[in-house]
Amino acid sequence: MSLNESLGAPQRCRILVMDDEPLVREAIAMLLKSMQYDVLDAATGEEALQILRELPPTDPPLLLIALLDLTVLHGQGGHEIIDPLRQEFPDVKAVVMTGRQDDPLVANFEEHGFVAVLSKPFQAKDLSELIQRLCDMP
Repeated sequence: MSLNESLGAPQRCRILVMDDEPLVREAIAMLLKSMQYDVLDAATGEEALQILRELPPTDPPLLLIALLDLTVLHGQGGHEIIDPLRQEFPDVKAVVMTGRQDDPLVANFEEHGFVAVLSKPFQAKDLSELIQRLCDMP
């Protein structure tokens, strides 16, 4: 039995992966696509917002999950993008991805509009379980 068969990957979730490191972004996107999720990817917060603004509506609407890298060197990261993202897409389930556990945002992620923290580096199983849990949330 494959990972997506055991977890029953639903088709009703669209996942945006935002990370400025191409190899990290591509690896996460490939993993999620292998689990049958609809995946978008962006290098910066600005690019992520532009991609989401250009998406056609779906019927029924897809649940949007955004995996946001906390720190982006040449653009907006999770810190900067969460407020405009939540304003334009209020139902988004935003997850902060970071290797910096000492950042104050990590300790108080919910106060900043995030629903979870995904600590880098993480295992495929951790990502899969988190996404499944978020897709199942009302």
